[in-house]
Formats: sequence, C-alpha cells, structure tokens
Amino acid sequence: MWEGSLQQGLYIFLQNALIFVQLDDRETISSQEHQSRKADVLWSLSIAQGKMGLRKEALLANTEAVSLYRVLSETYSGTYHTQLARSLSTQSNILSQMGARHEALEVVRESVAIYREQTMWGPNANLAWSLGNLSHNLCKVGARGEALLAIRESVEIYRDLAEENLHTYKASL
Repeated sequence: MWEGSLQQGLYIFLQNALIFVQLDDRETISSQEHQSRKADVLWSLSIAQGKMGLRKEALLANTEAVSLYRVLSETYSGTYHTQLARSLSTQSNILSQMGARHEALEVVRESVAIYREQTMWGPNANLAWSLGNLSHNLCKVGARGEALLAIRESVEIYRDLAEENLHTYKASL
C-alpha cells in the first residue's frame, strides 16, 4: 500500500497511535498522566498525518490535543503551557496548509503569547521559532510590516541563543 520506509513507518505509527487513543480511560495510571500521554500521542499523530497529506485528519487530532493540553494547563497551574503552545504552532501550520490563513494567524498569535510568558528564564528557541511562523502567516495575509517585525525579533532571539551555543543555533540564523 505505501511505498518507501518513511511512509511504512508513518502508517505503522498511525495504526498504533489510533489504538492508544481509543483505549478506555480506565487506565491504572493517573488521569493527569493518561490525559497527558493521550495529548502527546494525538499531537504526534497529527504530525504524522500531516506528513502523509492527511490534513483534515491531522487537524482533528491536533485540535483534540490542544483541547487536552488547554485543560491540563489550566488544571495544573500552567505545567503544560509549553505543550499547549507547541500544539497551537502545529495547528497553525496545518490551518495554513489548508488555506485557512486568518485562522492560522490567530492560533499562532496565541502560541507566541504563551511562549512570551516563558521568556523570563532567558532567550527561548520556541518563541523564536513561533515568531518565524507568525511572520510567515502575517505575510500570507498581506501584513508585511508586522511580518518584518516578527522575523526581526526571531532573528534577535536566535542571535542571543547562538552567543550561548553557536553550534546549536547557527543554522537558525
């Protein structure tokens, strides 16, 4: 059915992920851990589905992951903020690929806002990456001035990160 090892691997992953997601919630692990694992699998599933061109399915899986992370983040004092922001970035990318540019822009703005909250600990590569996505989405809706500001901020963060660890962040510049 699928040609190439990547497609075969993604197909096997999809089958296993769907089995996990369909498991009964009566797991022996805590509800928090179960919901977190489920959200992680759904997010990963959305990535795999997106790579296979299954955008509608990817959006459905990612939307459920975002919902779970949002509840977990609210319930457990922001413990899951990073996962929520990451899933929102993924959702923005999927929406953009589907041509829903304004929705994608709204979602990536939320991701950037969450990552901004985490900058008190220093330069944040996730914020820089998300700002790059924001810039891309702003360009798609014709807001080039705002896009330029976002990408400049992204580059500035990557420069700060490169000062700390050039090997890791040089390619991002």
